[in-house]
Amino acid sequence: MKELVIVQEARLEGREEGREEGRAEGIAESIIAMISRGKTPEEIADFCGYPLKMILEVKAGMKKV
Repeated sequence: MKELVIVQEARLEGREEGREEGRAEGIAESIIAMISRGKTPEEIADFCGYPLKMILEVKAGMKKV
């Protein structure tokens, strides 16, 4: 019984991690789309409320691809 509880907890943690990763990917995709349309990082931060540092990191990652 104890093993079942541990497995269930691990599953829930895995799902939450997956959700967080999915949210982060969605935000990054939105930032990339806005940058591609000519928006500045400052405009994106102002409009969306995302931290400027995060936007700049996504932008820097675009150049690596």
